[in-house]
Amino acid sequence: MGILHHKKWASLCNAFVVKAKWFAFGHEPKAEEYLKNGIITTGVHVVSVHMLFLLGDYCQTEESIELASANSEIITSTATILRLWNDLGSAKVP
Repeated sequence: MGILHHKKWASLCNAFVVKAKWFAFGHEPKAEEYLKNGIITTGVHVVSVHMLFLLGDYCQTEESIELASANSEIITSTATILRLWNDLGSAKVP
């Protein structure tokens, strides 16, 4: 379970580095590229792993660990909704 924490945190930090490089170099990513990185920067994947860990041994089955370790559809869909919702709230109308 510890390795899983490290992988998810590394993925989150790498996604923030990508976002920082875009900003530093004035790169405007295409929507698909932005959303792919933005799904990770929501932190939903990291939170799901921590929730699984905090729920204890009772909930740490092979199935639940596999669900948290892979980018499952339910977790990715939740992250996509949160990313788009967040962006909608901070969007500026020209």
